[in-house]
Amino acid sequence: MPPSSSKRWSLHRSQYGSLRVGDFRVMYDVIDEDHVILVLGIVHRADLEQWIRNR
Repeated sequence: MPPSSSKRWSLHRSQYGSLRVGDFRVMYDVIDEDHVILVLGIVHRADLEQWIRNR
């Protein structure tokens, strides 16, 4: 994955990733030991900061 396509966010002491898809952000967590990508939400960029605060 190119470095420009992913951003790390800190939510409640955990690190989550973000992928940009048009005007939306796909928020995800990678669980390495289980080889799982957990999609936490698909959020419009205008609502992203509120979504993060409410997590």
